[in-house]
Amino acid sequence: MIQFENVKNESIELKSKGSEIEEIATFVTNIAYQTNLLALNASIEAAQAGEKGKGFSVIAAEVGKLANQSETAANKIKDNIFSFLTDVDTMVDNLTNQYDVINQESHSIKQAINQTEHSYTKIENIAEKMLDSVETLQDQSEKIGGLFLTIESLSAIAVENSASTEEVSSNISSYSEEIEKLISGISNFKKLIAEYKTYLSSYDL
Repeated sequence: MIQFENVKNESIELKSKGSEIEEIATFVTNIAYQTNLLALNASIEAAQAGEKGKGFSVIAAEVGKLANQSETAANKIKDNIFSFLTDVDTMVDNLTNQYDVINQESHSIKQAINQTEHSYTKIENIAEKMLDSVETLQDQSEKIGGLFLTIESLSAIAVENSASTEEVSSNISSYSEEIEKLISGISNFKKLIAEYKTYLSSYDL
């Protein structure tokens, strides 16, 4: 009976972690969008700088392209996480039903245990997929962090050309702290999911 409760509670905990990862994916999407806007602004400033800004304009365009790729990847992860959370909800319902069966009909214990074993295996699979998603998010966030460094270092080329470029530089500085928090947060969630998988492997149903 305790094992049923444990697996059910761990399923609920996994759902909570999935929701947190979904929030991170949303944050990655927003940061990628903001990065793309910065790259666009930088391209405009580079164009106004004329011949001197040509090289910067090309690089800014590439930065925008990579930001779009990160945004697409994060959106895909959000869709996957939503699917995982739906699976977890189904598992919790099944476990609750089987738990009720055990309380009411002793001859159905074996059937309930088999269902729990199936749920346990599925939880492991979902946890593994969620870990893959977190690793992808971490990779995308690190790429975005690199894009910000690129924009920050190259924006100096056009700083003297207009006030709007100074505004872009100011925006970059304010986003830098958010990027650091993002990378740190994703790393922490990755550790949490890894610990969760380790805990699951200790079950002997």
